[in-house]
Amino acid sequence: MEGVLAPFTRYQSGRFVSDHVRVRKISFNQINKKTGHRVKYLKVDADTGEEVSNDEIIKGYKVDTDTYVEMSKEELENIALESLTTCPIS
Repeated sequence: MEGVLAPFTRYQSGRFVSDHVRVRKISFNQINKKTGHRVKYLKVDADTGEEVSNDEIIKGYKVDTDTYVEMSKEELENIALESLTTCPIS
């Protein structure tokens, strides 16, 4: 029996979605080898060194040194590229 080619679309979130198949992305936490505690990352302002909360963070495209064009979530969704790929399934 030959394999079947199933079309799927890959999105930036890492999920593969089609009418028939949904595969979740597997993720792992980083753990401190000595203590067994989870390692956390703090988001800090590059100039001030102050911590920045998630609701204060937006996306931006770097156009020059220290110059960014701010992008809203809606703008990013409108420019998202879809790619249709086939994957052999045995």
